[in-house]
Amino acid sequence: SEPDFESKVAVVTGGGSGIGAACVQLLVERGAKVLVADVDPVAAPVRLIYAKPDELELCDILASDPLDVLEPAGPFGATVGAQATVFRVFAPRARAVEVSWRRPEAGLHHLVALKPAGQGAWVGEVPEDLTGAYYTLSIRGTDDAGEGRFTERPIVDPWARAQTEDFPPAGIVLGPADLAPPADGFRPPAVEDLVIVEGHLRDLLGLSAADPVRGGYRELAAWIRGQGHYLRSLGVNALELLPCAEYEHQAPEEYHWGYMPITAFGVANSYASAPGAVALAEFRDLVRACHEAGLAVILDVVLNHFGSPNGLMAIDRDYYFRTDPQGRLSNWSGCGNDVRAEAPLFQRLVLESLAHWTEVLGVDGVRLDLAELLGTPLLREIEADFRARSPGKILIAEPWSFRGHVARDLDDSTWTSWDDAFREFLPSYVRGHARAADLLHHVAACGARPSARLRYAQSHDDMAWLDRITERPANDARDPAPADVLRTRLMHAILLCSAGVPMLAAGQDFLATKRGVGNTWRHGELNRLDPERLRRFEGEHRFVARLIGFRLSAVGAILRPRNAVSAGWMQAAFAPPGEAFAAVLNADGALGPARVLLACNPHDHAVTLALPSPGPWRPVVLSPFPSCPHAPGPLPTLVGDRLELPPLGCGVWSIGA
Repeated sequence: SEPDFESKVAVVTGGGSGIGAACVQLLVERGAKVLVADVDPVAAPVRLIYAKPDELELCDILASDPLDVLEPAGPFGATVGAQATVFRVFAPRARAVEVSWRRPEAGLHHLVALKPAGQGAWVGEVPEDLTGAYYTLSIRGTDDAGEGRFTERPIVDPWARAQTEDFPPAGIVLGPADLAPPADGFRPPAVEDLVIVEGHLRDLLGLSAADPVRGGYRELAAWIRGQGHYLRSLGVNALELLPCAEYEHQAPEEYHWGYMPITAFGVANSYASAPGAVALAEFRDLVRACHEAGLAVILDVVLNHFGSPNGLMAIDRDYYFRTDPQGRLSNWSGCGNDVRAEAPLFQRLVLESLAHWTEVLGVDGVRLDLAELLGTPLLREIEADFRARSPGKILIAEPWSFRGHVARDLDDSTWTSWDDAFREFLPSYVRGHARAADLLHHVAACGARPSARLRYAQSHDDMAWLDRITERPANDARDPAPADVLRTRLMHAILLCSAGVPMLAAGQDFLATKRGVGNTWRHGELNRLDPERLRRFEGEHRFVARLIGFRLSAVGAILRPRNAVSAGWMQAAFAPPGEAFAAVLNADGALGPARVLLACNPHDHAVTLALPSPGPWRPVVLSPFPSCPHAPGPLPTLVGDRLELPPLGCGVWSIGA
């Protein structure tokens, strides 16, 4: 029907269960509610489509589960008390639940039959401290003939705080001492002050003396504690680690990014010298080593889907995972399944998982993989929980999936969303194929909270930056062309002078290449950081380090605004008909007396620009320069109010406070 804007309610009506989609135009962003009549999301998908003057948006109307009314109180998993261990499982469709436990040094298994405790929970108690014991679950459900039967395979408890390395794995009981929060006094920088480097644990070990195939938490901690290591010389203040939860794999030395997790809690045993409390302690020490080096630790956490073996799937597939009307698992993650993020007990698992990583294991923030699949309501709840528990912790979202994109829905929150538009725009601009005015709109984060966007040019799951822009055939940039080097400096000058939160992929600064391969999730030999490459392109590493040091300096504070910048924050001059520019940042002095001049020429010919604002500009970085062994050229020159930029030239200058 027609929207009733007085009450902000619109009614969508359909022609029975066969409806394919329901369409209505309404002002949802102004708080309109939708009442759906005569449609059945269980029988067929229902999609709400609403139009605004400049865009079209849509959302799915999701089917609920009758069990969503169940919200049992109390903790789940294995809880060790003074004289007993309590096992608690949520299995609302089960007819019986058993726990099998054993001490690792003994082969004798003990069975505990759990009792219904109401609201779908099952509880059992063992009158002793089982810290270190291994345990699995067995669930008896109802088959098609109505007969009860236990699961054929043992199930790992989805709430277990640690797991064994066996297949299928068992949960490991951890005691209060194992789960005591660390207290090293480290406080992460404000999100606006972050400069992040993203890396895989074993890729980083390529720069160390440790074995990058078998190394783990201890080896990375030792490398970080060493003097003059790569992260220290780069000058970043945050390390975003690829997932470190236990993941689907065949052997401990198997290279994997970790994006097929089999637990929401347990740290990956492949990177530890032993499972359980030892793995937890070694991971904590890695976090402590980062803190000693002044690095906040942000952990990539995957909660939108799960790999195999899948404890949630074994306990209750339809409660925890989204299915279509034919009963097939949906796959908007591209990884085989999608969680039902609106299920109350799944939401509780998410909140407790993130609290475990940030409080018990001590990481300073999380980056949620494919966060769109968790949905804006749950992301808002996560934010509220984080701000109540730990106001300074960092929240980063990959705001999309194959289903949709939620970055704009989070702009008024404290989430920081990966900025894929920025990533895709940069290659076009440095090739001279995009408008400078559009680029500067990105640089200023126009009209938005600057920390709402994480700016990056390369991440783990895409082709290397250098391979994307190289002039070499087959996108193989092992031997980059001079123009590749100069365009990479253009990118780094733009990235590190932009409002927002900058992130580099480890090795991006010294021209790491994946030899043109786009998806390298199983290719450690392509992702591993190469010390010889760092030595060869040490000058490029120093170029980026100078930019990072400047961004984090007192003068560079104008590049780290807390609020949306004013219209006069930037003054720009252009050199038509091309897309070279010179832009003065903080031109209106709204953020203090310091100013920054950023200038870029993406063309293969020299340009002359009139400065928007003359002054005693001091260079921070200039490119090209005659002594460069990889891309020599004349320096940019600034005389009076005129700036000469050589082909593919760029520079950053400042006027201090």
